[in-house]
Amino acid sequence: MTTHTSGPDAPSSPSRAAESGGAAPRRSISRSWPDLLLRIGISASLAVSGYIHADLYRHGDRYISVVGPSFLLQAAASFAIAVLLLLGGPFLLRLAAAAVVGGALVGFVLSRTVGVFGFIEIGWQPAPQAAVSVVAEVATIVLCAASLLLRRWSRRQRPPVSGGGVVSRPDRRRRMTAAAIRLVLIRPNSWGS
Repeated sequence: MTTHTSGPDAPSSPSRAAESGGAAPRRSISRSWPDLLLRIGISASLAVSGYIHADLYRHGDRYISVVGPSFLLQAAASFAIAVLLLLGGPFLLRLAAAAVVGGALVGFVLSRTVGVFGFIEIGWQPAPQAAVSVVAEVATIVLCAASLLLRRWSRRQRPPVSGGGVVSRPDRRRRMTAAAIRLVLIRPNSWGS
């Protein structure tokens, strides 16, 4: 038996492809071109921010109490999240990336206004690292927001599933919840036997 995966004889739905022995096509936001470009952009801007903080730590900020170790922690988190995003990690990593650079931006503003643990800087010093870091961090937040919008848009663009053996996510949750309730409430006597 020959299985057609493309052309006019190809199965018209994922469920029919599975029934005919062919592989069901995967349509996922994490595998689309716009999403890939966003992941690369987030990873690159996050890595730039991490590199700048690691460089500042190496060149003297390590001796500043609390702030120095925070720079090292920020750099390590940025590099780890950037690599995991490039490898196609879960969407939650984009939120973690936004949180890391958001914290760095808050620290930047506080260090130039009220101070952070007694550490105060003035203006855009050290130059050019301060400006490059801020640009990279803002870019990361903008790209994370664009990624979130793309994810929401792609979920809205999915056609409603009707028939064909494919169960929608809310319906699947309801069925699994009902099965769990039946298992716990209706059949507790059969557990011991």
